[in-house]
Amino acid sequence: MKTGNVFAALLVALGFAGMANAQSTMTLDITTGEDNWQISGRNEAELIEHLNSHMIMRTDYSFEIQAYPYFDQRAGEGCWLAGGSMTAHTIISAPEWTDYERANRSLRRRWDAYVEQVRLHSEGHLEISRQGAAIVAQRLEAVPPQAGCNALQARFDETVSALIDALQVSHRDYDRQSGGMPRISRPLPIRR
Repeated sequence: MKTGNVFAALLVALGFAGMANAQSTMTLDITTGEDNWQISGRNEAELIEHLNSHMIMRTDYSFEIQAYPYFDQRAGEGCWLAGGSMTAHTIISAPEWTDYERANRSLRRRWDAYVEQVRLHSEGHLEISRQGAAIVAQRLEAVPPQAGCNALQARFDETVSALIDALQVSHRDYDRQSGGMPRISRPLPIRR
């Protein structure tokens, strides 16, 4: 599933087109990680049963955005963004089969095909997070000066919260459009 429609919706939701010129720049650090959860199963039936029983309790991604702005204020000029940094961290969660080496070659090949489907789905979430984080940083840079730094911090916090909510909607839309994290069924998919 291509994520183009999700990105278009994200840009509209975030109001990217009407963004004001930035006052100063924020450095952006985008990181990713993996949180693999273990499943077992010595044959196809055990593997499918264990995976399906544990998948309900799992999500396939999580993300966190932290912004650390620096403000400047001069008498009579208000308070504005003078710089800062933002970190965006996305964690991809996927199953890890502990009995892989003990399984027969055919089942391992089919498992590999399933894992590839999971990886491709996860790439969509990573791309949404990357593009969304860049948009968040740009929107924060565009927050206009305020009368005081407390007011600017409140505006900054409101902006971050609203943009994170929009980013969550984009992730959910992607899952809905793509069918979500691939489910495993009997028989496991066969790689051709």
